[in-house]
Amino acid sequence: MNRDDLIRIVQETGHHPMGPSAAFRWMQCPGSVSMSLDIHDPGSDAAREGTAAHTLGEICLSEGVDCAAVEGYDDEMRGHVQTYVDYVRHLSRGGHLAIEQELDLSRWIPEGMGTADALVLDGKTLHVVDFKYGLRRVEVERNIQLQIYALGALEKLGGKYPVEKVVMHIHQPRVDGASSWETDVPGLLIFGAQVAESAERCMDDKPDLKPSESACRWCRAAATCPALYQRSLELVGGDFEVLPDVETLTDQQIRFVLDNKGLLTDWLKRVEDHVFATLNEGGSFEGYKMVEGRSVRKWNDSAADVLQEKLGDAAWEKKLIGIGVAERLLGKKEIAELGITDKPEGKPTLAPESDKRPALGSVADDFETLN
Repeated sequence: MNRDDLIRIVQETGHHPMGPSAAFRWMQCPGSVSMSLDIHDPGSDAAREGTAAHTLGEICLSEGVDCAAVEGYDDEMRGHVQTYVDYVRHLSRGGHLAIEQELDLSRWIPEGMGTADALVLDGKTLHVVDFKYGLRRVEVERNIQLQIYALGALEKLGGKYPVEKVVMHIHQPRVDGASSWETDVPGLLIFGAQVAESAERCMDDKPDLKPSESACRWCRAAATCPALYQRSLELVGGDFEVLPDVETLTDQQIRFVLDNKGLLTDWLKRVEDHVFATLNEGGSFEGYKMVEGRSVRKWNDSAADVLQEKLGDAAWEKKLIGIGVAERLLGKKEIAELGITDKPEGKPTLAPESDKRPALGSVADDFETLN
């Protein structure tokens, strides 16, 4: 894919194959861009839900109203989005706020454009805010998408304002609220040079395919990627029919498998989804067919009335509302102050040494030696 191809794709589809939201993928794996071009993205319910939440936030911030005043949204979404709206309003006190700001990114990504959820210029500090409505936690520290937006925001300011500090914020109301990370302009410009270099590699005649867990997770071409297929063969010893006995593996081999566990399991799921989609669309795949899966019984529309008549109040079970519901009704602070929640220790699990959580001692250390 050369520059002319890129311009044509953007003009014909209105979509840039090297958008900021996918930069974590194409900066790691340049070849993923050309491999994904002809693969349709059907979207998802989660993506549509996220779009609705962003629209609600934009309406409130643009019109100066609270979420409760906007019709067409359920109470749960209103509650979550209101925390984002409040956060941006507090951040912009005394500063200049721009909502859904379009940014020119062509200095780093050919034909590149992006839209920042919220920008706040407060003196010599630029705040870049990204709203995430999903349930998967997104790290703000050195977040690639946000740094690209920050570059575009600096470009838009055009040096008219002496920005010295850039603070990036991610607000995730359904995960853990807001988090932020700070950098300076020189550091951001160094990152911009890396983005530009990566974008150029994506337009090479034969861009490299470099599979990794983070790059492949959301790649539409993962199921048919030859590099990922080869990497998966390496993980299982090069033979799908006979897997090696775990007891025969060296520590180095075991560590290699653990380091790539997510990559392999994600790839297997993508392969299964690929075959499912082929069959579901009326195609065929040798050795596999579509069958009816396991079904679970459920009450029909008349069940409530019939069981109420037969059993009375015994037809209904009552239980305490969940913690999340209570926090929306009373607020997280009040629930915490009431002291009515417990958080038991999490079940021991494996993690790489780079994980920030402290290592646990041996389970055996929890027991006294019996004589």
